[in-house]
Amino acid sequence: MVTTTGSARDSLGHVLVVDDDREYREVLAQVLRDMGWAVSTAGDGEAALALLEGHEPPDLILLDMVMPNMDGVEFLGRLRNHAERELSRTPVVVMTGMPHHARLLLEPHSSDGMLVKPFSLRDLRATLAHFSPPGGRRRQPA
Repeated sequence: MVTTTGSARDSLGHVLVVDDDREYREVLAQVLRDMGWAVSTAGDGEAALALLEGHEPPDLILLDMVMPNMDGVEFLGRLRNHAERELSRTPVVVMTGMPHHARLLLEPHSSDGMLVKPFSLRDLRATLAHFSPPGGRRRQPA
C-alpha cells in the first residue's frame, strides 16, 4: 500500500512513512499532515523503494524496522547504496520498539536518528524540526 497526501505547496516538507502496521501508519500520517507536512506512505521497504524510484526524494523517511517482504535493515542498505546520489543521502529516522537490537542490526548502515516506539509528540516534533528543510518546503511528494 502506497499513498501520498498533503499539499506540497503549503507544507513544511515531505515525509515518507514506511511501516507495515496499517493503523499505525495512517495515524502517524494524519498527525504529520495536521502538523503541516506532506506525507507519502508505504507498507514495507519494497513498496517504499518502488515509490522512490524516479521521483524526488522526500525530506525525511520514517522507517519501521520489522516488516514483511523487505525489512528496515534491507531497505536502508539498498537506499544508502543507491546509484542516485541524492536519494542515497535522504535522511532516515528508524522507528522501533527494540532500540538496542536495532542499533546492532543497523551498524553496517547509516540511519540519521531513532524514535523509540511508542514515541511522544514532543519527540516527533523535535525530530521533524531537526530535519526540516531551511525555509520550509523543499521537495514534492512522489
